[in-house]
Amino acid sequence: MNKSSMTSTTTEKAETFHAQLHRLRQQFVTHWWIIFLTISLGVLLQIVLTMKMQDYKFSEGKIISSSLISGPDNQGISTNGTPGDFFATQIELLNGSEIRRKAEERVKITNPGLTPDVVDLEVEQPAHSDILVLTAKSKNGPYAQAWLGAVMYEYLEFRKITLAGPVDKTVAELKKDQVEAKEKINKQIDLIAAWKKQYNDVALVEQDNGAALYLAKLKQTLAQNQTEFQLLEMLSVEQTVKRQSAELTPNSTNPNLIANVNTSQVSGVAQEYLEAKKQVQVLLAEKAELSQVLKPKHPKIVAYNEEIARQEKKIEILREQSREEIKNQKESLGLQITNNEREIKEWEVKAREIGGLLGEYKQLQATLEQANIDYKNISDKISTISSTLRTTPDFMQIMAQASEPKPYKRGLVKALVIGVLGGLVVGIGILLLINQLDDRVRSFSEMQATFDYPIIGHVPRSAVTDKPLISEDDDRHMLLESLRNIRSSIFFMPHVGAKPKTLLVTSSIPNEGKSTVSSNLAVTMAMSGAKTLLIDADMRRGSLHTLFQTPASPGLADFLTETSSLEDAIFTTKVKNLSIMSRGRGTNAANDLLLGKHTDTLIKKLYPEYDYIILDSAPVLAADDTSNLAPKVDGVVFVLRASFTPARLARRTLQILLGRQVNILGLVFNCAESGSADYPYYRYEEYHKHSVA
Repeated sequence: MNKSSMTSTTTEKAETFHAQLHRLRQQFVTHWWIIFLTISLGVLLQIVLTMKMQDYKFSEGKIISSSLISGPDNQGISTNGTPGDFFATQIELLNGSEIRRKAEERVKITNPGLTPDVVDLEVEQPAHSDILVLTAKSKNGPYAQAWLGAVMYEYLEFRKITLAGPVDKTVAELKKDQVEAKEKINKQIDLIAAWKKQYNDVALVEQDNGAALYLAKLKQTLAQNQTEFQLLEMLSVEQTVKRQSAELTPNSTNPNLIANVNTSQVSGVAQEYLEAKKQVQVLLAEKAELSQVLKPKHPKIVAYNEEIARQEKKIEILREQSREEIKNQKESLGLQITNNEREIKEWEVKAREIGGLLGEYKQLQATLEQANIDYKNISDKISTISSTLRTTPDFMQIMAQASEPKPYKRGLVKALVIGVLGGLVVGIGILLLINQLDDRVRSFSEMQATFDYPIIGHVPRSAVTDKPLISEDDDRHMLLESLRNIRSSIFFMPHVGAKPKTLLVTSSIPNEGKSTVSSNLAVTMAMSGAKTLLIDADMRRGSLHTLFQTPASPGLADFLTETSSLEDAIFTTKVKNLSIMSRGRGTNAANDLLLGKHTDTLIKKLYPEYDYIILDSAPVLAADDTSNLAPKVDGVVFVLRASFTPARLARRTLQILLGRQVNILGLVFNCAESGSADYPYYRYEEYHKHSVA
C-alpha cells in the first residue's frame, strides 16, 4: 500500500468516526428524555427497594476456605480448577440450589418452631483475602440466622463428600480397568484352550510346511510338463527326433548330425528312424565311392539305388509313426497337466484352510499378549499413584458463626448512585438501539459514507422561517454562501458534451425542502447574471407562486392542456434575470401531461431562450410525475433533509431514477446542523459583516 492510499484510508476512518460521534450526539439531543426517564425510574426503583429493606434483618458469618492436593512434584493444585477460579467456585456452591434445599431441611429439623421465610444470601470475598463473608437477609431475623448456620454446615459437609479424595477416585477407576483387563485375559485363555481341543497346532504347522513343499513340487512338475507340451506343439517330427537324440548324446560336438548319434541310447521308433537315416548316409557314401569307377547303370550302382530307395521309404514310414508317437506324447502330457492343475487347486484349498486355522491361533495369542501388557500397565499405574500421591487434609473452617440478627440499613446515597448509574446504562443502551434502527442521515460525513454520488453542496438550517427566499443583501451569510457554493458546483462540474441547462430538483418524500432549494438556486443563478427560468413542475401541490407572489394560473398545466400560450404562462419576478412559470390549475392528470408531446415541445422552445431552466418537481415516492419528467432534462439535483430522510427511501428513489436512465448530477444536504464538525465552512459570520475599504 502506497503512502497516498494509507493517508486516504486514515482520513476516511477519521471522517467515519466524527460522523458516528455527531450522530450519537444528535440522538442524545433528540432523545435526551429517554435517559432522563431511565435515570428517574432507576432512582425510584432504588428508593422503593431501600424502603422495603427497612423491614429486613440480617445475619453475617465468615468462612476461611482453602483446598489443595499435592502432586508428585509437591506442587499445589486447586481441586476446583485453576487457583484463580477457586473462590468463584466456592461462591457458586454456596449460592447453589442444592445447598439451599438441604439448609431449609436442616432448619426444619433443628428449629421446628421457626416460621420459614424467604432468605436472600450474599457471598463476597474481600480483596486480597481468603475469607468468604456470608450475609443472610430476611424479614424473619431468627430464621435468617438459623438458615445461614445451616448453609455453612451443609457447605462443609458437601466439601467433605466431594473432596474425599480425587486420588482414591482415580485409583478406583484404574482398578475397575484392571478387573476388565483380567477378565479379557481369562477370556482369551479360554478361547485358546477351546481351539486346542479342536485342533493340534503342532500337527497343523507340520501340515502347513508339508503342503507348502508339495505345492512347490507340483507347480514345478506342472511347469516342466507345460514347457514340454509347448515344445512338442512348436517342433516338427525331424526336430523332435533330433532334440531327443541331442538330449541322449550330450557330449556330441554336433547334435544335428544323425551320424554322430549313438543309436544304442535311442529306443523305439526314434531308434529305427535314426538307424535308417544313418544307413542312408552310409549307402550314399559307398555309392559315391563306386560311382567314381562304375557307370550309373552298373548293377552295383543300381543295387545301391534300390537299397537307398527302400531305406528312404522306411524312413517315411518311421516319420509317420513318429508323428503318431508325438501325438500320444502330447495327449499324455495334456492329461498330466490337467491332473497337476487339479492337484494344485486341491492342495491350495487345504493350505488355505490350514493357514486360516493357524492365523486364528496366532490372533488369539496376540490378543492374549496385548491383554497381559494392558494388565501390567494398569497395575504399574496403580502402584505408582498409590506410592507417590498423598492427599492433604482439606483446610476449611468457620471463622465466625452466624451472628445475631440485626436491622438491615441500606445507605440511601449508595442506592441513589446505583439507581443513577443503572438508569444511565439502560438509557444509553436504548439510545444505541435507536441509533441502529434509525437510518436517517444526520451529518455530511455520514451522507458521504452512505451514498456513492457526488455531493454538490449542503444548506444550513435557517433560523428565519418567515423569509424563505434569499436576497443579495441577505444577512444570513451561511445560507447565502452555501447556495452560492451549490451554484458553483453546477457551473464547474465536469461534464461530457454541452453544459447542462435544464435542471430538475426533486426529493424522495415531501417536506425535504426541495422547493426552497430550487427557488433559492434559481435566485443565485439569476444573481450571477444568468437568464434563468424557474418552473413549478409539481402540478398537484406546487407553491412557488406563493413564494414569488405571482399568479398560480395560467402556468405549466394550462400550457400542457393547450388552454394558455407560453407567453401568458411565464411571469417576471422581483429578482433580476429570473422568470417563473407557476404550476397552473391543479390537476391529478399531471403524470399523463408530462408524458405527452407538449412537454418536449415546451423544453425545445425554452432551451434557446434561457441560460438555465430549473424545474421544481413532485417527490419521487409521492407521485410518478418526476420519474416521467426527469429523463427529458439534462440533469437532476437530489435533495435530502438532515435527520429527516431515511437512507433506505433515498436509495430506493435513486434506483428508480437510474432505472429511467436519468442523469443524476449530485446530492444536496438540506437543513444541515451548522454547529457540527462537518460544517465549518461558513461559520465565520464576522467575515461578512464589514467590507474592506
